[in-house]
Amino acid sequence: MSTGSLKLLTARRFAPLFMTQFLSAFNDNLFRTALVTFITYQTVVLSQDERSWFVTLSLGLFVLPFFIFSATAGQLADKYCKAKLIRIVKFCEVLVMALAVVCFSLQNPYLLLLVLFLVGTQSALMTPVKYSILSEHLKQEELIGGNGLIEASTFIAILIGTILGGLFYSVGGTAILIGVPLVLISAVCGFAISQFIPGTGPANPEQRIDKDIIHVTYQVVKEVAEKPHLFRLVLGISWFWLLGSVILSQIANFSADVIHGTTGVFSYLLILFSISLGIGSVLCPYVTSGKVTAKYLPISCLFISVFLFDTAYLGSHYAQLNMPMNLNTFLSLPMSWRLSIDIIALAIAFGFYIVPLYTLLQIDSQDMKRAQVVAANSIVNSLFMVVASGVVIILLAVNITIPTIFALLAVLNLFVLVYVCKVLPHTLVKSCLKALASTCFKVSIHGLANLEQQSNKATVVVVNHVSLWDIVFITLYLPERFVVAMNPLKIERWLIRYWFDLFNLTLLDPTDQEALKHLGDYLEKGYKVVIFPEGRPTTTGAVMKIDPEVSVLASRANADILPVCLSGVEHSMLSQLRVQARRLYFPEIIIDIQPPRKLSFAKDIPSKARLAQTDQQLYTLLTTMKLSKNMPYRTLVDALINAKKKFPFSRPIVNDATQKPLTYFQLLLQTFVLSRAIKKLAADGEKVGLMMPNLNTTVASFFAIQTAGQVPAMINFTHGIGQIKSCCRTANIKQIITARAFIAKAKLQNIIDDLLEANINIVYLEDIRDTVSITDKLCGLFGALAPQWYYSLLDLNRDPSSMAVILFTSGSEGSPKAVALSHRNIQSNRDQLTSRIDFNVQDKIFNSLPMFHSFGLTTGTILPLLSGVPLFLYPSPKHYRQIPQYTYQFNATVMFGTDTFLAQYAKYAHPYDFYRVRYVFAGAEKLREATEQLWASKFGLRIYQGYGATETAPALSNNSPMHFKSGSVGKLLPGIEYKLVAVDGVDRGGTLWVKGPNVMLGYLDEATGMPTKGLDDGWYNTGDIVTVDDEGFLFIRGRAKRFAKIAGEMVSLMEVEVAIGELWSDNSHAVAVVEQDGAEVLHLVTDYQGASRAALVKYFSSCQLQAIMVPKKIHVVEELPLLGSGKIDFKQIAAMLNT
Repeated sequence: MSTGSLKLLTARRFAPLFMTQFLSAFNDNLFRTALVTFITYQTVVLSQDERSWFVTLSLGLFVLPFFIFSATAGQLADKYCKAKLIRIVKFCEVLVMALAVVCFSLQNPYLLLLVLFLVGTQSALMTPVKYSILSEHLKQEELIGGNGLIEASTFIAILIGTILGGLFYSVGGTAILIGVPLVLISAVCGFAISQFIPGTGPANPEQRIDKDIIHVTYQVVKEVAEKPHLFRLVLGISWFWLLGSVILSQIANFSADVIHGTTGVFSYLLILFSISLGIGSVLCPYVTSGKVTAKYLPISCLFISVFLFDTAYLGSHYAQLNMPMNLNTFLSLPMSWRLSIDIIALAIAFGFYIVPLYTLLQIDSQDMKRAQVVAANSIVNSLFMVVASGVVIILLAVNITIPTIFALLAVLNLFVLVYVCKVLPHTLVKSCLKALASTCFKVSIHGLANLEQQSNKATVVVVNHVSLWDIVFITLYLPERFVVAMNPLKIERWLIRYWFDLFNLTLLDPTDQEALKHLGDYLEKGYKVVIFPEGRPTTTGAVMKIDPEVSVLASRANADILPVCLSGVEHSMLSQLRVQARRLYFPEIIIDIQPPRKLSFAKDIPSKARLAQTDQQLYTLLTTMKLSKNMPYRTLVDALINAKKKFPFSRPIVNDATQKPLTYFQLLLQTFVLSRAIKKLAADGEKVGLMMPNLNTTVASFFAIQTAGQVPAMINFTHGIGQIKSCCRTANIKQIITARAFIAKAKLQNIIDDLLEANINIVYLEDIRDTVSITDKLCGLFGALAPQWYYSLLDLNRDPSSMAVILFTSGSEGSPKAVALSHRNIQSNRDQLTSRIDFNVQDKIFNSLPMFHSFGLTTGTILPLLSGVPLFLYPSPKHYRQIPQYTYQFNATVMFGTDTFLAQYAKYAHPYDFYRVRYVFAGAEKLREATEQLWASKFGLRIYQGYGATETAPALSNNSPMHFKSGSVGKLLPGIEYKLVAVDGVDRGGTLWVKGPNVMLGYLDEATGMPTKGLDDGWYNTGDIVTVDDEGFLFIRGRAKRFAKIAGEMVSLMEVEVAIGELWSDNSHAVAVVEQDGAEVLHLVTDYQGASRAALVKYFSSCQLQAIMVPKKIHVVEELPLLGSGKIDFKQIAAMLNT
C-alpha cells in the first residue's frame, strides 16, 4: 500500500468511516461464525446431514435482505445525508445485537436464524451508504487505496470475528459471558464513532422514495443493466461474492466433514483465508501504484481457478484418509502445507480481483445515482449468493461432495475468465504477450509520467515509424487503448491486421473525410489518437517525408502532441530498411515518451500554409526525438564496440592510401594493444597530443588514447610552430604521439625540434611498436574477441558527458582556441545528421579532410565508423588530381570538401570519376554558384552546403534531399535552439547564437585545464551574421569580424567575395580591410592574373550592388594561402597586406 493510502487512516474524512465499517463487519461475522460453530459442533437438535444444509440456509437468510431492501436503501442514501443514515443504522445494530445475545442464551437455532435475517437487513441498509459516501470523501486517485483499506478491514474483521465466534462454543458455558459484553460493546462503539463521520449534503434531494419494493428493485437493476460498462462491473463483483459465499459457507463443512478436523483446523483455515484476503486488498493499490485499472483482473481470475481446483484436489485426498485430526496432526501432513499455500494464493487473488472493481464502480457511476448503483450491485450480489446457496443445498442433497463443488466452481470460473479476456483483451492477453516480449527483447521505457499527465486529455500520440513492429510495442507497453490513424491499405501483414482485431484497436482512416469528422469526437472522449507522420516505415533509416493525409489529420486536431520515440526496432526482422548490415531477432528496444507540446500556427493562416507548417513541425519533431536525454549515449569506444556487434566484424571498415584495410576486429585489436603501451605515457585524464595524417593508424591511435583513459588532442601540423606551441600550452599537452615516417615525408622535423626544446615529449609510434610485449598482444587479442567484457574490466570514466577530444579552432582570424568536446556532443551531432541524411552500410565515404579538423574527425571519420559505413582516408585534400582517381577506385558514394577543394576536383576529374557518388557535402567556406553549376553540369551531382563550427562538433545546419535551397546553408539540425542578436549598422540578420546537445563543453582554461570558457548559460556565439527565411533556411552574410564600415555603412566582406567569385569563377579571392588615413579601405587579394578594378566596377553596377563594395586596391598573387582545413588563411592575408 502506498504511503498516501496509509495517511488516510489519520484523516477525519476517512478514519471514522473506516472504524465504523470495521466494527460493523466484525459484529456481523462474530455473530455469523458463532451461529455456524454452534450449528456444526454444539446443537443436538439437528442431524449431520441437516447441519450441512442448515449452515447453507443460514447464508441464504443473511443475504436475502440485500435482495429485498438494497434498492430502497440506495434511494434513501441518494436523498438524505449519508452520514446521518449511517448513525441511524448503527443505532439499529445496537438493538439487533442485544436481541442476538438473548437468542444465544436460549440456544435455539431457529430463533437465531431470525436474528441473522435482521443482521442481514442492517447490513443491506449500510452497504449502499458506505460505498457511495467513500467517493464523496476521497479524491479519485485515493479511491483505490481507500477501497483497499475498507476491504482489508472487512477481512480482518472477518478473521477476528471468526476466531472469537469459533471460541464461544469451544469454552462451554462461558459463551454468554464472553459474547454479551463483546457484541454490545462493539455495537455501541460503532455507533459512537459514527458520530464523527463528516456530513455530506444529499446527492439528490429530489429523489422520490418508491414504497413498492418489487418495483424499485426492478427499476434500479434495470437502469444499471442499460449501462453495459456498469453492469459488467456489477456482474464481476457478484461473481466474487458468489465464489466467496460458497467458500466461506462451506469452509466449516470442508474442515469438519472432508478433513475431519477439529474447530482448530476450521479456525486456522479461516485465519489464513481472511489474512490473505486483507493482504491482497492492501497490496493491490501498491502494485497498481494507486492507478484505477482492471489489468490484473484476468490473471487474478486465472489464479482463483488454479488454486481453487488444487484445493478441491487435495480435499479428495483428505477424504480418503478418513482420520480425525487436530491442528497439530493436520499441520504435520505435507499436503496440508500445500493446502495452506492454495488458500493464501486464492485469497490474495480475490483481493486483487475485487478492489479495482469496487473502485471502478464508484468512479463510473453518477453522483446523483451512485448509492442506487451500489444498491443494484448489492441486489445482484445477493441474487448470485442466494442462487449459489440454493444450488449448493441441492448438490449436497444429492450427495455431491464439497471438493467436487469447489472443482465445479473452478471450472465455471474459467468460463468467466474467457469472458473477461473477450471484454478486456488488453489485460490477460496483453500481460502474457508483454511478458513474452520482455523475455525476448530488452525493453526499457522512459517518460511514463508524461503519458499519465495526459490522462483524460485530448492527445495525439506522434510515433516515429521504424518497422512493422511499431504498433505491437506501442500496444503492449503503453497503458492505454488507442485510436490508430493509419491507412487500412498500408496494413499489409496479416499479423498486424489480426493485432488490431485482438486488441480492439480503433482504426481511423485519414483518407476518409467522414473519419476525419470523428477525430474530434474521439479526442473529446479522452482517447489517445496515435499517428505515424511518415505514413510508412522508414526504408532509409532517416526520417521520411510527412504523409499529407496524416498531416491533414494532425492540423485539424486541436489537442496536445505527445511524442513517442521508438529506437532499436529498426534493427529487427520486420524492419523495412532496404540496406542494413545485420538484422537482429531480438534487438534492444527503447520507448521514450517525451513531454507533451502543442503545434503552433500564426493567426488567420490559410489552410495551405497551415498544412505546410504542420509538415514542418512534425518533421522537426521526428528528427529531434532521438536527441532526448533518455536515449542512451556511450563513450566513443563503447559505441565502436557496439558497432562491431551490429555489423559484420570481418568486413573492412576503414582503408587508407596504403591499401591495407582494417576490419572492426583488426581496428579493436590495434586499439587495445596500443592502449596498453600508451597508458604508461600519461596519467588518467591527461591530454595527449596526436599529430598524424589521415591513416588507419591514426584512427587506432585516437581510440587507443581514449581506451588508455586519456584525452586525445588533435594537433594541426599545418600550423606554424608558434601556434602549435600555443595549443600545447593552452591544453597542457606534455606528450605528442606521431610517426617518424610521417615527420620525414611531411618535412616537419624543424617543428619537432622546436617542440622538444619546449620540453614537450615526442612519442613515435615506431618506438611504441617495439615496446609491445607478448602480454600486450594477448590482452589485445582477448579484447578484440570479447571487447565489451574487456572494456568493462578497465577502470575508466565511461560518462558520455566527459571530455572525449580536444580540437583547436582554425586560427584563421586569430590564435587557436582549445575546444573540449564530449562523447555526447559528438554522438548527438551524429544522430542529428543521420536523422536528415540516410547514410547506410552500402555507402562508402571518402574523407580527405584532416582529422585535426572538426568535420574531418567527427563527421568524416567517427560517423561512418560508428554507423557501419566503410571509410577511405586520404592524407591531404590538396591532391586535386589524385583524389578523383581514389574516389573512383574506392567506389565512394559520399565525399566532403570546401568550395576551393571541390572546384579544383571538378577541374581535374573525369566525368566518370564520381559515377557512384550520391552525396557531396560542402562547408567551411561559402559555396560559389559557379562550383554548384560545374558539379551539376559535369557530374550530374547536387552539392549540399552545410554550416558548422569546431565548437558545435561541428554541424549546425545542412541542406538535404528533403529540404534544399540553393545559396543557403540549409536548415538548423534537430535539437538546436537559436537566437539572432542585432548588430549595430547591420540592417539584415544578426549574430547567430546556438544551444544544443552538440555544443561544446567549453574552451579550455589554460590555468585550470578545464572547459570553463566560451559559453553563456549553454549558448554559444558563432560570431556569424546570418538571416533566416520563413521556411527556416539559414543564409550566412559573413563573420561579424569580417564586416567593414565603408562610408558609414556596414559591408560584408564575404558578400563582396561572393560577387567577385561570380565574375571570376575559376579563381580564388579574399577581401581584407586596411586602415588608411583613419578610414577602412577594402583590398582584394586574388590569383586571377587579369583582375582589374574597372571590370569590378562595371560588374557590380550591372548587379546593382553598391559602389562602396568595390575594393579600392587589387593584389594579384600566384596562390592564396590556405589552412589545412581548406579555408583561406585570412590571418596570413592580413600580414601580407600590412607588409
